[in-house]
Amino acid sequence: MLPYHLDTALPLSPVALVAWAGLLSPEAANVVSFILWTLISYVVHREFTFRFDGDYGGPAARFMFIFILKLFASVAVIWLITRCFQSSYLIGVLLNWVVTPLISYLAMKLWVFQRALTHLERVISV
Repeated sequence: MLPYHLDTALPLSPVALVAWAGLLSPEAANVVSFILWTLISYVVHREFTFRFDGDYGGPAARFMFIFILKLFASVAVIWLITRCFQSSYLIGVLLNWVVTPLISYLAMKLWVFQRALTHLERVISV
């Protein structure tokens, strides 16, 4: 499934920025990675994962809110692993493969791309 691979590929960006290029700290590379993948993630999840056909304004704002929550969670995981446990950032990246897709999927399914019921659907469900 394409969106899952995108969520899995997201943590590979910090690996490239830290290990291969040696440009940034693990936390900063994680932030850059999240920012770069945000637009792609929004479009793919909207169009393919949830096949959402609603407006753009509200879902985009909710997506950005979830993006910020995921970013904080991801940075916290990297910080915890590298600074508190003095371990490799790669362990943090692996943990983020579980933490961020889980947060993302649940939030998008239950809130971001939740389709509003039409009047007819509300009447039928009663």
